[in-house]
Amino acid sequence: MGAFFRAYPVRKNLSLWSLHIYPQHVVALDHGFVVCSPQGCLGDLPGEINAAAEAQRLWQIGELNMIQRIPQRTKDDCAICTVAMVMGQPYTYERVLNDSARYPKLTENGRFICWWQFYLEHEGFQTAWMPLSDLGALPSGVRAIIGMDVPRLRRTHIAAVDELWVIDPADGAPPYITLQEYFYVRSFDGFVFHNDLLAVRKDGRG
Repeated sequence: MGAFFRAYPVRKNLSLWSLHIYPQHVVALDHGFVVCSPQGCLGDLPGEINAAAEAQRLWQIGELNMIQRIPQRTKDDCAICTVAMVMGQPYTYERVLNDSARYPKLTENGRFICWWQFYLEHEGFQTAWMPLSDLGALPSGVRAIIGMDVPRLRRTHIAAVDELWVIDPADGAPPYITLQEYFYVRSFDGFVFHNDLLAVRKDGRG
């Protein structure tokens, strides 16, 4: 299969409802995994391909760069946690918290500023806004920040995504959860996902 494919673990009883977010990227279900390609759907795959084994192999050789979860410490620090997770070492919670003080959080009209995009770029990361529907086919080595509104709490929340999982810093969230299950659970809880995601890649200077 090679490094251009994505293999996402899913529940055996996963409904098609949670796959409709990026149907153009779904190639096949094999051994409990959804297999995807950045080029989109490639048609049927040979039956002998074991997506689970391929995902494990890519992780072992370092081509699946898993994010280490940083849990929230307060009700308002999901951005600090998520940005630190996406950036990885040496960007700790404390470093991102201290650095974030350099960036304005609100406009003169009181509108929220996505300050972490400027921070990421200043620190040598490449960023790009992409449709949420492209989340299942991010290029290799790219991580993402996804946002959502929580109407019942009148709050906005963000989480990190790597090549296999959604990593949500919120209290009570599992350390790692698949894309499909995360969308299902959060939508069931009334969360409204933003239409765009911020793709993040560390450039050659790092």
